[in-house]
Amino acid sequence: IDVETDLQDDGRSEQLSRERALMLYRIAQEGLRNVARHSGAKRARISARAQNGDIAVSIQDFGHGFETTDPSRSKGLGLISMAERTRLAEGRFEIWSRPGEGTTVRASVPIKG
Repeated sequence: IDVETDLQDDGRSEQLSRERALMLYRIAQEGLRNVARHSGAKRARISARAQNGDIAVSIQDFGHGFETTDPSRSKGLGLISMAERTRLAEGRFEIWSRPGEGTTVRASVPIKG
C-alpha cells in the first residue's frame, strides 16, 4: 500500500542523543506501518518539533479513524510498543482518533535524558 507522506521538521531534532533519535525513528516507522495497514489513508503527515525541552513526533493520517474508547483497538501491538518506547524515555504518548476523521499519534520525550 502506497501512502504519500509529508514531513515537517523544525530542524532542532539534531539536539537528540543517538538513542533517543533512534527511538523516535522507530515510533514514526511503526506509526506509518499502522497507517498503511489499518487506516485506509492515501496520505499521512509526520512532524518533529522541539518545545519546552521536549521533542514531539506526530504521525497523522486522513483515514478511517477509530473510537479510542474501544478496548479492542487499544491492544494492538504496534500502539503498545510505541507507548512503551515513549514511557521508557520518560515521555508521553497520546492518541487522538474519531471514526471517519483519521488518527494522530504523538510521542513527546525530553531532549536530554
